[in-house]
Order: sequence, then structure tokens, then C-alpha cells
Amino acid sequence: MALYKRLMVGLDLTAMDEVLLRFMCQFMKFNPRIEDIYFLHVQKDLEKFGADNNGSTDKPIDELLTERMKKEVRDSAAINNINVHFEVHEGDPLKKLLHWADIKHVDLMIAGKKQHEHGKGIVMEKMAQKSKCSILFVPQSYKGSIKKVLIPVDFSENTEHVFRRACSMSKFLPNTTFICQHVVEVPFGHSKVGKSREEMAEIMIGHAQKRWEYFKTHHDLGCMRAEPAFTICEHNNVAKTIFNYAEKEDIDMIVIGSKEQTAVAHFILGSVAEKVISYDHNILLLLVKQHVKEEVYDFFKAMKKI
Repeated sequence: MALYKRLMVGLDLTAMDEVLLRFMCQFMKFNPRIEDIYFLHVQKDLEKFGADNNGSTDKPIDELLTERMKKEVRDSAAINNINVHFEVHEGDPLKKLLHWADIKHVDLMIAGKKQHEHGKGIVMEKMAQKSKCSILFVPQSYKGSIKKVLIPVDFSENTEHVFRRACSMSKFLPNTTFICQHVVEVPFGHSKVGKSREEMAEIMIGHAQKRWEYFKTHHDLGCMRAEPAFTICEHNNVAKTIFNYAEKEDIDMIVIGSKEQTAVAHFILGSVAEKVISYDHNILLLLVKQHVKEEVYDFFKAMKKI
């Protein structure tokens, strides 16, 4: 699978930009086939922003903001042999990011995640839900090291898509350990078959281990150092179980898939990936989007999943 070639980076001209650009320097090393990077800044009202910040100059505010972006990139990131573009737009930041990512055929959007910013989690969930391309969320506390990567797996077609993407990345991260976590959900009614919850959990883990062995034999791991992890679902919440495991194991990055759904199906099912995003954590999170052209969830398929 090809690595990401067309990137969009959202800059807000705050200290968060320095974190994003520092990450970009590292990201280009394990994703060396980037062809275009679009740096995008959006103001809700350019005229008002200009009056509040640069009322004494005659230069158009969009040009001033473009110059500030160029200076940030020039000072913080060494970008060579890549087409670099700068865009300044007016309107709703989320809508504009999604719109221009679509217009520019972007296959990966990189966005910052500020700590303890009110309402930020909701915005990130909406971005994850509506984006047609993959998204990489970079936390404000990012330190610059990726030693352990967590890949939640359920052995579905979506897992295969994410796994191929991670395999491509692993070629450029030779010292990184990849942990494939399968969350085991213990079915209700186990007492009716004479089994305790612990006994049923052990049986389910056994089945999951067999599925992992089958999965490995049918997928080329290449140079990926992959380790399996089987965890029991906590409080019927798969996303929380993934998040808790990531924190416990000091995971540096989570790579998780999100399958495209219709609006109705999404309302009913939601997405484990989006729920993981909602937790306030300090971990890099790559949301790998899989577009489904023929087999999308309709209302009745969603109802069957409940």
C-alpha cells in the first residue's frame, strides 16, 4: 500500500503550530513519499481579525497571515523536494478544513489537539466523522518519540486495511514495536451454559488467539515487529478499554480504522475510533479512513448490529 502523498496541515498561528511542525519533520522520515503539503489557516472573520490585529497596515490580512505561516514553516521545518502550498480562508474552520481537503484530494489531514480546550473533543469527533481522508491528531504534549504503536484489531476487512497501512509505516520505523490489541467481549448469558464470566472470557480469548494466528499466516508482516495483546472489554466499552490499555502500556501512537457509514447508520452505531478520539489523552492518533463505495451501512444493516 502506498504511503500518504498529499497532506493538509491546519495551522492556527499559536504555539500549537510549533508542535505540529516539529512532528512534521519526524513524519516525513517514516512517510518519505510525500508530494504535496497544504498548510491551511482559517479565520471566522478576516475583516474583524485584521481590524483587531493589524489595523494600521494597508496590506491585505490574508497576505499577512500567509507570510506568518511561511515564516513558521521556514523556521521550524526543513521541507525539501516537496510542493508546499499556503492557503488562508474565511469561515467555519472545521467546514473549511474538510472542504479544502476534499478539493485538494488530500489523503491525510494533520491536526493539533490542544490540552483541556473546552469543546475540542466534540470538534475532533465531528472531524473524524465527516472527513473523507485519514486524520492524524497530534497532542500538544507530543515529545517526538514513537517507540510503541498500538493497532486495535477485530480481524475484519477494515483491520486488513489498517494493517497494510501500518506495515508500510513500519519499514521506516525499524526500532518501533507494534502491538495488535484485540478487545474480547464476553457474551451475556454465559451462566445459562454453566460458565462463569471468567471461564467464558478464557474461552473467548482462546478463539481470539486462533484468529490472530490465522490472520498472521494470511498477511505478510514484513519487517513489522508485531505482538498480540488480548484484553477483556471493560464495562461494555471497547473504546475505553483501548484507551486504558494505551495509557497503561505507555503507547506513543494509536493507529485505528474507521469505516465509512451513512448518516443514519452512524447515528445508530457510532464509531469505536471516534469514541477513542473523545478521550482526553496525550497520544498520537492516526485515524485510517476506508471508503466503501458499494457496501455501505444502510439503516437495516445498522439495526442488525445493535
